[in-house]
Amino acid sequence: MPSLSDPEAPVSDTSLVESPASASRSPVARARISAIVLTFNEAKRLAPCLESLLWADEVIVVDGFSTDDTVEIARGYTSLVYRSNLLGPGKPGGFSDQRNFAMAKATSDWILFIDADERVTPELAGEIRSVVTRSQSGDPAGFRMRRREYLFGVPTHYTHGPSWQTRLVRRDAGQWNGRAVHEGLHIEGTVADLNGILLHFSKDSIAHYVETMNRYTSLEAAESFKRNQMPARSPIGAIIQSFFHRYIYLQSYREGVFGLLMSLMFACYTYLTWAKHWELAKNAGVIPGQTMPGRHTRVIANAMRRAWQAFGMFKRRISGGMKRE
Repeated sequence: MPSLSDPEAPVSDTSLVESPASASRSPVARARISAIVLTFNEAKRLAPCLESLLWADEVIVVDGFSTDDTVEIARGYTSLVYRSNLLGPGKPGGFSDQRNFAMAKATSDWILFIDADERVTPELAGEIRSVVTRSQSGDPAGFRMRRREYLFGVPTHYTHGPSWQTRLVRRDAGQWNGRAVHEGLHIEGTVADLNGILLHFSKDSIAHYVETMNRYTSLEAAESFKRNQMPARSPIGAIIQSFFHRYIYLQSYREGVFGLLMSLMFACYTYLTWAKHWELAKNAGVIPGQTMPGRHTRVIANAMRRAWQAFGMFKRRISGGMKRE
């Protein structure tokens, strides 16, 4: 068993980070609900998440080689803390692989997937308990819940408004798809809705958001390149569409400067994903590093250049006239 002080030590996918509780753990009867949490450097946010899951019969934490105190904090709440090389810096897998790995460790009939920056409200916990207790074999095979968003500690109703998340599933009826990021849960059977609310405290600061965006866009670009699917034909068009979709259609403008800032951030996410896909294709020799612009691009660019020059001349004339007066 590698030391916890060496997060890069080679570990097999089935390694369990032992605690005194797990060392003497005897076989446990089949639990009703297993709560699964994936972690990577979540020391600042993990404790409130695990506190909200104390009602579950089994809590499983799968860590992607964190370099902070995430593992130690997790061990304070559960003996089932695993370290997997499927997710983390320089690791080949993604979120889907990690979730399926965790799913194989669960012993319950039902599995609840929660992120480290999320919290289950008491009302949602009670409702989950109720539907699981009443459930019979067969449908519904899964349940989805409404998630309330907080960015930088601020509740957001438009910029990143409430969304439905499918997180509760029968263990034998669900599997996460193969996507590395923004993965989806494939369920064989019908999915019903719950009334309870899942709280999502996403990103502590702009720096944290940019750090996460850099990691996620790399995974997104690798995923699109693997599937030979360019994120967008025109990066400029995709950026403009992303901005106006959030700022106008989703009404982010109602949230003032915060809404404008985040709409630009989402547009930047779109651009970075496209740019990193282009870089992968260039490095693989799929496309040349430089290409001649098309005819329409040259016409539009020249027209814009002449318009900008005219604007500059007009501005200088106005400025010169004001000085003479």
